[in-house]
Amino acid sequence: MFLRNLSRHVVVSSILLAVAAVWSNALLPSASANEKGKSPEIEGQLLAVDATTGMVTINVRSTVVMVTATRNTKIERNGRRTMLINLRLGDWVEVRLAAGSGNIATKIEAVGP
Repeated sequence: MFLRNLSRHVVVSSILLAVAAVWSNALLPSASANEKGKSPEIEGQLLAVDATTGMVTINVRSTVVMVTATRNTKIERNGRRTMLINLRLGDWVEVRLAAGSGNIATKIEAVGP
């Protein structure tokens, strides 16, 4: 009985975490236009990369934000052009978002060791 209740709690917690991630993604609380007419940008620590779907997960001031990289997204790491798969967990990333797109990244710049 204890294990059944524990597994229910784990499932519920996982669902709540997923909903929170989607919700924070929809709001993009830390995205701000750097100048009038410019695309919004966010920055934070890279938490996850799914090169298959293009989903990039970033910790932005203790909020999980998910953005999507497309084939048109320009990606750099330590000043050099690269592919999404070459970004490393823990890298500091700056992401420029397409204006009015919500969460589509036009450029991802990563810095790491």
